[in-house]
Amino acid sequence: ASVAVALSVLGAGLVVNTNEVSAAVTRSMVNDPKKAMQVIERYELENHSLTIKTQVLEAAKSDLESKNAGLTSEKEKYEAENADLKQQRGVLLTQREALEKKLVTKEQESKETIDALNKILDETVKDKIAREQESKETIGTLKRELA
Repeated sequence: ASVAVALSVLGAGLVVNTNEVSAAVTRSMVNDPKKAMQVIERYELENHSLTIKTQVLEAAKSDLESKNAGLTSEKEKYEAENADLKQQRGVLLTQREALEKKLVTKEQESKETIDALNKILDETVKDKIAREQESKETIGTLKRELA
């Protein structure tokens, strides 16, 4: 934007200078043709200098516009990549939540299975102890009967 303003100001200066040259040349030509040529040469030099400055500024403006286009393109690419990453993040969060729920369920099932197996083990041990006790009593009874 500042380059455009500078070019506008230079352009306005060129218009003003052109008008001034015309007015100065017209008045001076009547009185002194040599002075008129000096004024014309001076304004031609100034006009040439301003033309060169304008070309330099236009080249700088073009370069900046090109860089701006490149940066805008890069920004859009990164914004698209960011949107994709956000979408992937959402999918991964959903998967993570599902896996955490599944893990909690599996842990609960494992705890229930362990509790059930421990209960069965306790009952099996108690039953075995009871049968051993019964067998000992039977053996003791048989020994007494035989004795």
